[in-house]
Amino acid sequence: MKAKSLIFFLIFLFGSCIGQNLKFKKLTHENINENIVCNKIIEDEDGDMWFATYHGLYRYNGRHLTGYFHNPMDSLTIHHNLIRDFNLDDNILYLASWGNSNEIDKINIKTGLINRLKPNNKRLDVYSSVFRLSDVDIILGGSLGLSLINTKNFTSTYFDKPFSTILYIENNKYVFSATGSNIYKYIVENNKIVLTDSLTFKDNVNCTEIVEKNRLFGTLKGLISLNPKVKIPLSLRSIPIRCLKYYKNILWIGTTDQGLYSWDILNDNVSHFPSSKIIGSLQSESINSLYINTSEVLWVGTGAGIYYSNIKKNQFKSIEYRPDMKPWHTTPMSLDKSGNLMIGDTESIRFYDFKNNKYLEKKINLPMVSCIVHDKNKNNYWFSSNINGMYHFKSDTFNNFTLIKHYFAEKNTELKSNKIMNLHFDDNDKRLWIGHYDNGVSTLTGNSDWNHYTKEETKGIAISKIFKANDKKLWIGKLDNGFMRIEKNKANKHEFKHFTKENKNLCYNTITFLSEDSEHNIWLGTFGGGVMYYNVKNDLIKCFTIKDGLPSNNVVGVLADKYDNIWCSTSDGIGLLFKNSSKFSVFNESSDFQTNYNFFASYKMPSGELLFGSQKGITIIHPDSVFQKNKNVFRPKISLIRLFNKVIQPGDPHLSSYPQYTDEITFTYFEDLLTFEFSDNNYLHPEKVIYSYKLEGFDHDWNDIGTSNKAVLRGFLQAITN
Repeated sequence: MKAKSLIFFLIFLFGSCIGQNLKFKKLTHENINENIVCNKIIEDEDGDMWFATYHGLYRYNGRHLTGYFHNPMDSLTIHHNLIRDFNLDDNILYLASWGNSNEIDKINIKTGLINRLKPNNKRLDVYSSVFRLSDVDIILGGSLGLSLINTKNFTSTYFDKPFSTILYIENNKYVFSATGSNIYKYIVENNKIVLTDSLTFKDNVNCTEIVEKNRLFGTLKGLISLNPKVKIPLSLRSIPIRCLKYYKNILWIGTTDQGLYSWDILNDNVSHFPSSKIIGSLQSESINSLYINTSEVLWVGTGAGIYYSNIKKNQFKSIEYRPDMKPWHTTPMSLDKSGNLMIGDTESIRFYDFKNNKYLEKKINLPMVSCIVHDKNKNNYWFSSNINGMYHFKSDTFNNFTLIKHYFAEKNTELKSNKIMNLHFDDNDKRLWIGHYDNGVSTLTGNSDWNHYTKEETKGIAISKIFKANDKKLWIGKLDNGFMRIEKNKANKHEFKHFTKENKNLCYNTITFLSEDSEHNIWLGTFGGGVMYYNVKNDLIKCFTIKDGLPSNNVVGVLADKYDNIWCSTSDGIGLLFKNSSKFSVFNESSDFQTNYNFFASYKMPSGELLFGSQKGITIIHPDSVFQKNKNVFRPKISLIRLFNKVIQPGDPHLSSYPQYTDEITFTYFEDLLTFEFSDNNYLHPEKVIYSYKLEGFDHDWNDIGTSNKAVLRGFLQAITN
């Protein structure tokens, strides 16, 4: 029978900020006591997290949590549950147990096989630390001193120095160990441990870390540097330190009874994260271990549980509104001649200097602006208002303007309504297109050549967006009846082609925004129906909604980046649709992102950045930074297989290793009820990962299973055979 391959993929991106707003989550799982004492945390090459605790050893991949415990009736289990430390190298894990025995546990993390190493002596010790010196030698620190053990022939050498904890190793032979307030330097050569030097501190030394090429020590009386040029902040000189972790100019500091600290080295700023009952805070003052994994999640092992938090700096920049600005449901944006960003609020237009990242003091007092367009040939600016018609400025000094307004008492007034939603200036025929909220479409050429299209021509009155595609054709979105394309006929007159729910099977008729990708496809945002994609060449329409991962069906902006990935601003965050994908990635409040994005608040910069305005500020997206920072962060894998609903374990007839390390697995004809469970090492929001899978040679298309991480295959072997 021909072999079949199971292929699957996931879609997910994430962004967040570091600082005082750090939010912690507590690891909760049915297989672990949430108040467990955690002493050490590491990550393996596959992205799984490992926890050494006083209740056994745990492995976690974001979905499944596996425990390794002592069973007095089974010699193939770990010999003790009180684990103080471990060392991982070449997929072999050595445990340092506080177990008062002469056994050391060795675990192959690929197969799960556990061996209890028994050195050829009767020395009973409780171990606090373990390091690997070579392919065969490990060294442990414990209550009796240092123990050098050959893992092949089980010979051992000792150096008696009670209550020794190994801090670090240099060149695989120099061992630095702390005993109380003293640090001892040993050399390990020719199967001997020789003391060569010592250093005395004012109090017990618990940990050490390299910070900017300087080694710092954590003691029970504060942070210490042997280099006098390193200026330790005063607030860190007297706290009882148990563990340290340095990452990207931030030193994280765990204390015995004062919670967590962080020291921003570049800005010389110290932050404190004490224990608190507030949701999102640590709920233990005793910090035992710190670790930062490859996806930039900070893991904190405490005396009452395991916590984690995203410390990745936000890959999206943002512009906050000035305190005196009054944002509403619209945020029109455009660039002035100098490259400053013009931003509209309920009362005025403000100017933001991109080069210096600050607002300019000048402003234009205009109420309820909905759109800004620039006639670059004459350097004229047009501003439309939701309530007050249009303003025409003939220079970028913005000193004088002409108000074009509908006056209800005058029958001959040219502007038919003061409620203008959108403008577009056509550089080719020097024509200004005007979209009304309640009166359809008008045009103005020059200062007085007006043209008004009837409701019969436009088949709608509430215009939301006007834009010109690369083929020079105009597209117009309507809030009340789909969208339309405007072309010139042989008589050089404009004709309308309408796309509505009735004649083109649109998913939704309420169109809020239109844009184009590089392949000349039209993307449309709707308010209530998600996003629509119109393939102009094939005259086909496709719809995307929250069922496809979109954060909300209320879409107010749609822009394509230079890679033809589609970004959608919605009432509940931003959705990202990768090119040739059918599922959205989500950026919203749950990932410390803005929500409640505004109408008329999407703008593509000439340099390629995408701007989306919300009620809190403006999000700036640079596509290059997104893909560079998120490449290969999450690694999808098959992490668990069930046969007839029973988990297949390594050592069973089907598996010799865990599924993620297995290239091939064989089943008989009758073993045809299989469940494959996936994981991806997404620890922050695994519930938001969207999966698809395909069994090669059997499935023609991808099976979209949403956020479920299970693929159930029933009767497929018989189907293949038949």
